[in-house]
Amino acid sequence: MDVQLLSLLTDQQVDSMMKLLKPLDDKIEQRVNYICNKFGHKKAHALEYIVTENPVLWAKVYLNWEARDYQLPILMECKKSRQVVLRLGRRLGKTDSMCVMILWFAYTQSNRGPNPQYDIVIATPYENQIDLIFDRLHQLINASPLLNSLKTRDVHHRLEFNINGVTTKVLGFTAGANNASAGANSMRGQRADILILDEADYIGSAQITNVLNIRNEAPERIKLICASTPSGKHEEYYRWCINASKKYVVSEKDKQNNEFNGYTIQENPDGNGWVEVYAPSNVNKELLKINPDTNQTYLEDIKDELSEMRFTQEVLAEFGEEEMGVYQKQFIQAALDEGRRLRHSYITDWDKEIRKTYLKKTKGINIRILGVDWDKYQTGTHMVCMEFDNFHQDENGTVIPYFKVLFRIEIPRSESVYINAMNKIIALDEEYHFDWIAIDKGYGEVQLELFHDYGLKNPSTGFGEKVEGFQFSEKIEVTDPYTRKKDKKNLKPFMVNNSVNIFEKCKIILNPNDKFLIEELEEYRVKSISSSGLPIYTDENEHAIDAMNLALLSFAKHYDKLLKKVYSTKIALVSKHLDSRDFDVEPRSIDDKGYDDDVLPIKVISKRDRTYGVVSVQAKRGRGMYPKEFNRSIW
Repeated sequence: MDVQLLSLLTDQQVDSMMKLLKPLDDKIEQRVNYICNKFGHKKAHALEYIVTENPVLWAKVYLNWEARDYQLPILMECKKSRQVVLRLGRRLGKTDSMCVMILWFAYTQSNRGPNPQYDIVIATPYENQIDLIFDRLHQLINASPLLNSLKTRDVHHRLEFNINGVTTKVLGFTAGANNASAGANSMRGQRADILILDEADYIGSAQITNVLNIRNEAPERIKLICASTPSGKHEEYYRWCINASKKYVVSEKDKQNNEFNGYTIQENPDGNGWVEVYAPSNVNKELLKINPDTNQTYLEDIKDELSEMRFTQEVLAEFGEEEMGVYQKQFIQAALDEGRRLRHSYITDWDKEIRKTYLKKTKGINIRILGVDWDKYQTGTHMVCMEFDNFHQDENGTVIPYFKVLFRIEIPRSESVYINAMNKIIALDEEYHFDWIAIDKGYGEVQLELFHDYGLKNPSTGFGEKVEGFQFSEKIEVTDPYTRKKDKKNLKPFMVNNSVNIFEKCKIILNPNDKFLIEELEEYRVKSISSSGLPIYTDENEHAIDAMNLALLSFAKHYDKLLKKVYSTKIALVSKHLDSRDFDVEPRSIDDKGYDDDVLPIKVISKRDRTYGVVSVQAKRGRGMYPKEFNRSIW
């Protein structure tokens, strides 16, 4: 709607406008007529008053933005309540809702004090979140002729509007996270009429105290709007939500059925004065549409992408239990239990002939990736080989692809630790024919170049192609499952989450006798959050985990479609009646449908015996077969 001011419209234009707004307010004509008759105003002035008093209508007229059904109470409660806390899942337009209210307050100055000034202060834990909010504010302002005409200043994280001779300021600050910095100190002495805290559960307690002190000027007048997805902490944000005096909640039935039939309102007379609006992501009907690329809903795509804990917090918007370790013990235990059932031990401890037979039998069928983490001065070099077993069978004989820690090797500290480690990797590859070798480039930049040089001199090894380096501080490009847009993620958190996701999907087998790796997994922690919002992980006794995660990261990079298929596997029992299954069931077996040549690890699966369902697997190698021997260079 390209509207400057409703009060300038003719009666005919007012009638047309009311028809457009009637879906949002079916009594708008009655309200306009009442004001005209009661106060003698013109229809255009009456409509201007009605629209300005209602942020839902105002956003539609002046921002061309229409609230979804689950957003309507958010806007109305932010208008009338003094303290509102939003607990919303991903993809629900939390930022949009807050930006609309920021601009509505900037325009109406509805709770302005006696002084001729009006300030809206926005605080977030990290700089990039302030950037996102101001980017969205600019988009909305640019689409509004009215607000554009009122804007008088626009500099970094600061907007100013002249409203009837009174300046409205919209100011953005970073408050800091986990009490790790004094970010909120920059707000000392700042006044505010509206306080906005985004991602409040990620702001440290000391910083929240500093921000809330701003309200002491006029606590009955200054409004506070907080929003976040739960982080797992049980601190201020948790208490605001749990003990709220009034709650808008989605019913359990709607949550289970992926529906939204309105909020249930709960009143608590002994509450803390807050109004909470709670909604999980599945109230957004867009997420329930089928993604043609994966043949499942976008909500299921997001579930596959996230660990169980992150799905609970970010999508269901539930607090869950306070999370201590990165790897939850129940999932470590599940991986150990499966290892005990299989009597799994590292292949490096096997009899040489048995090992040779296994490697020959599974060559080209199972995918093997070696992860390498270098540490010259403390613990030496750690190597972990992850094997993707396409035909792993559970206790019922059902074929379910699994990851397996095939072996772990540590090269002790020494003056020649790097040279010894590199020679060991070449020797291991001669025996295991790794599909990929993923090394930590932080301490291994030189080693990476030497491996590539070795591959040029010995092309049959494939080292020039299959040895790849990852720098933990770099970014990796990933595709958002919902928007399908490419995005760059920080590598270390992405790598760790990829690994945690595999554990929480119970798709990994550990060696029960490797106490070293088990202890590392149990003690792996997020120590703190950086000023840019990145988790800082344990930096002691984590090298085996880093090596394992590098191997899993390489798998995610090169076999992404196969990994997604593992997450969404539907189980079909293979019995003697192999051909009696319903053919209208979408197959989830590993085949060549939808795979690129360099992704598919298996060329043909053919039945050899119809009675017993025996299958024969013909391997496919992207880089050709490796010879048994080759000349080895020593550095």
